[in-house]
Amino acid sequence: MLSELYSLTELASMVGGRIDALWGFFISIHLAILGGIVYVDRPLSIVEKSVALLLYFGFAVASYYALSVQQDLFNANIQQIASYKNSPCCEENALTHFYANMLDSNYRDKARIVALIAHIVATLVIVGSIVSDKLRTQSQTQKGE
Repeated sequence: MLSELYSLTELASMVGGRIDALWGFFISIHLAILGGIVYVDRPLSIVEKSVALLLYFGFAVASYYALSVQQDLFNANIQQIASYKNSPCCEENALTHFYANMLDSNYRDKARIVALIAHIVATLVIVGSIVSDKLRTQSQTQKGE
């Protein structure tokens, strides 16, 4: 029974690593997009903006879905670990109590809200940057004249 608990804990650690990797990818993509917008010396055409927005929305939806699936898997795994909390083998085990406390604190709801807010804010920033690209370039040109 104890070995199963540690196997579940190892699985939770692996899923947590995937969640961290997804967040890292999410942040890297946004930095790359914003950097690309800053370094392009000409305004984007309507077609380029449309393609950029379409690709970005596809990425944003896929990113949120992948993150949600991994968070749900993590939650299911933690529920399994927490079920050992009152077992004779694990009553004194700090690990089971740690994960049980995570469940009691509604961490999953908080993680879902954080992911949703981060995706919404990032979408607003990227869409605003893409749409206002020509306006920014025009105003910079007028200042230089």
